[in-house]
Amino acid sequence: MSAVSSPVATVASVPHATAGRPRIIAALLAVSDALAALLLVADLLVVCVSVMLRYWFNAPVEWSDDVARGLMVGSSFFGAASALARGDNPVSPSSSTSCRRGRAR
Repeated sequence: MSAVSSPVATVASVPHATAGRPRIIAALLAVSDALAALLLVADLLVVCVSVMLRYWFNAPVEWSDDVARGLMVGSSFFGAASALARGDNPVSPSSSTSCRRGRAR
C-alpha cells in the first residue's frame, strides 16, 4: 500500500516548475504561492467572522465585504501569476480553438 501524499505541492516537488529555471525564479514562485494561500486564508477568516457576528450578535461588520473582495482579488492575481509562470494555466487560446469543428476552428 502506498502512502498518500499531501495534495498541496511545493515548488520543489513539481519537476517542471523548476526545470531549467534559476533559483530566484523558483523562490519567487514559492513566495507567490505562499502569498496566494495566505490571502485566501485571510479571506476565509474575514468572511467567517463576519457571518458569525451577523448571526450571533446581529451586528454585521460593514467593511468585511470590501476586505473579502480585495483579498480574493489579490489571491487570484498571485495564483494566476504562479500558474502562468509554471505553464499550468488551463485556459488558453488553444483550449478554446480545440473545441471547435470545421471552419469555425
